[in-house]
Amino acid sequence: MQAESNYDDVELLETHLDGALPPADAEALGRRLAAEPELAAELERLRSQRAVRQAAWSSMEPGPAEAEALVSSSIVAAAREERWATGARFARRATVAAAVLLFAFAVGWMARGRAGRPAAPGVQPASTGGDHGFVSSGGGDGRPFPASPRGAPTSQPAAPGR
Repeated sequence: MQAESNYDDVELLETHLDGALPPADAEALGRRLAAEPELAAELERLRSQRAVRQAAWSSMEPGPAEAEALVSSSIVAAAREERWATGARFARRATVAAAVLLFAFAVGWMARGRAGRPAAPGVQPASTGGDHGFVSSGGGDGRPFPASPRGAPTSQPAAPGR
């Protein structure tokens, strides 16, 4: 029970040192401090600890020159980061453009190679000469078959033996 009341007393003293104690509670604490020397000693111990902490934190604060140097280096780092981001954005766009051009070139190259090959093995394109015939891919003697409109007479004689 003593430890719990000691904890409550420490909280009360800390609140008093912070200046957050209501006036009625501050008067009651003043009467207790006068009557209880142990509580007054605890208040002095807390004050000295608070002074040490305040001195330690004050020594860690940067001076005006150090603060200015920190701000300047932060600004320089932010500008450098922005330049890198801009360069990376440009590099991504250039890479995409190069990939699209390479893809278009490859497709064109493959299409060029297919245009020069026959459509299927054994099939030859129609001649552009005057006979307007085509060569069959199956049997026969290899002579062109006349391709004239229906019913039109052909200029070639009938095959012998027919």
